[in-house]
Amino acid sequence: MKILLTIISSATLLSRSIKASYPTILNIIKTGKLFRGSWYFTRTPFSSLDIPKFKDPNSKEYLELIDNMIKNKHIIKAIFVFNAENR
Repeated sequence: MKILLTIISSATLLSRSIKASYPTILNIIKTGKLFRGSWYFTRTPFSSLDIPKFKDPNSKEYLELIDNMIKNKHIIKAIFVFNAENR
């Protein structure tokens, strides 16, 4: 389940905001892989009906999102473990 959290005007602004390298951001967008185990970045929404959950870049929720991305910089690649019995 993918939820559009916010729209950021450029990859440069995103990379500065979350303290990640610009080439890394572009690679994540190009490959469609998860970033720091939790987030997808795309140039276009997955659905034309998507409305961003956080519109105001000064809102508490938006700032918490950015802070969470920064705090999770130690996550290089997520590994998901499932129970085979109940998936």
